Amino acid sequence: MFTLCKFSLEINLLIDKIRGVVENALISIGVIFQEEDYLKKKSLYFLLCIVLLTNIGYVANADETIGNSEPKTSDISSSVEDKIFYSTGGSEYEPSTFSENLIVGQTGQIRRPKDSPLKDTIYSFDMKVSDPSILSFDEAGNWKALKPGKTQVLFGLSNGDSHKKELKQLGLDNLKMIVNEVAVFVDVTVSDIPHFTGFVAEGLSRNLVVGQTGQLKRPADHYLAQTEYSFNITVSDSSILSFDEKGQWQALKPGEVTVHYSLSDISKNQAFADELNRLGLTSKWVVQEVAMEPFKVTILENIAPMYRLYNPNSGEHFYTSTVSERNNLRKIGWRDEGIGWQAPTNGAEVYRLYNPNAGDHHYTTSVGERDYLVKVGWKYEGVNWYSGGDKPVYRVYNPNAKKAGSHHYTLSASECDYLVKLGWRDEGIGWYAAE
Repeated sequence: MFTLCKFSLEINLLIDKIRGVVENALISIGVIFQEEDYLKKKSLYFLLCIVLLTNIGYVANADETIGNSEPKTSDISSSVEDKIFYSTGGSEYEPSTFSENLIVGQTGQIRRPKDSPLKDTIYSFDMKVSDPSILSFDEAGNWKALKPGKTQVLFGLSNGDSHKKELKQLGLDNLKMIVNEVAVFVDVTVSDIPHFTGFVAEGLSRNLVVGQTGQLKRPADHYLAQTEYSFNITVSDSSILSFDEKGQWQALKPGEVTVHYSLSDISKNQAFADELNRLGLTSKWVVQEVAMEPFKVTILENIAPMYRLYNPNSGEHFYTSTVSERNNLRKIGWRDEGIGWQAPTNGAEVYRLYNPNAGDHHYTTSVGERDYLVKVGWKYEGVNWYSGGDKPVYRVYNPNAKKAGSHHYTLSASECDYLVKLGWRDEGIGWYAAE
């Protein structure tokens, strides 16, 4: 979009004086714009600006009370008759009522912004299209995209009889406006009817955990990417996995369900129809495949197994929720002692630290303890799992350990008691496990 020329004027006093000049120039532009002659276009734009500026200068000299000073606050009353409104001119419109990218068959009516004094008018636009076989407008701003192609649209302010009549009917015949743009050109592209696959979606994994949420959406490059109501979704057991009309889902309890989704029928889904209208999308499309085969979704408990390993050389017990880390340690000689406990997937953070001097790991929920160990040389390795649930994990300390293996953590109260009998110190509950 580019502006031919910018200036300020009071429409109801100046429009009649410059109307002839602007009309003649725009007619010429309409002819030139159908040719592919760049130099002619540029020359015409330059000449038009000169003519407009010359005309404005003449009018200003003829009536020095207009255009030479901004209106003072004291001159503006609360009534429409006395208040001066400021406008960007012909290009000022409600974005949801017109787009620079259209689809063949799309229709609509361009309207003024909701905060404009002309918001209730329909004849205030003076629209000129360089190729009306691609895009058409009528006097009331109703438009229709007719065929694929690119064209230019000149947005202007109307001074026609229909607009004058509606201003009078709306009580706006004495409306005063300061306009910064009389007319602007907009490049509009009309594309062919969209083709797409109806069931394409993203945002739903085949494996979920209880409490997980998300939304089924169209891919970013899909024609319906901005929509939320385009899916028709069915699920075999909504007590396990639920969906709302926007495709938002929630995993409620463990189990397996069958999910099937397809393109929603706009004749039966008013929310989808309203959404298409609001986004300026046509409902005239070609769908290659409407629905997909049903698929299974498994919802797991929101817990993760904590694997316990033992190093026979150092005497250290190690804990991890990562299968690959467990497998690597087994390959280099650590003994796999199975699952120590089940940790929740959220809750209080359990920090993991490593002592490079002793080759030992330490785990704690205490931020203070974590920070202290970092200060004395331990390496912080991040959050390893979470604490939550009602099963205590006991922590004991071996004061005789020279290097690694000074701390041990267990879900078993009897193991904790046995180690205490052997001389280990009971340090209470380290954190809690789900089971």
